[in-house]
Amino acid sequence: MHICIDDLKNMGYKVKVIHQRNKHKDGTIMTKGGKTIIFITDQYGNTTESHAICSSLDGFNKKLGIRIAIGRALSQISK
Repeated sequence: MHICIDDLKNMGYKVKVIHQRNKHKDGTIMTKGGKTIIFITDQYGNTTESHAICSSLDGFNKKLGIRIAIGRALSQISK
């Protein structure tokens, strides 16, 4: 079972997601590579940050990046 952003919000967490895309020298966005960063804040104000980095060989996928970043953040929270 995968936990999504809505699930986290329903559990009382605040969630912020940032997608960073790689760019060509001329400023156009590349279709491959990038990074997704997620911040999960609990009701006490404790924030956990995690990220998922997309290979420069793979197409950027926001949903997959979020899923990976949430999984990594939750593993930090449960420690």
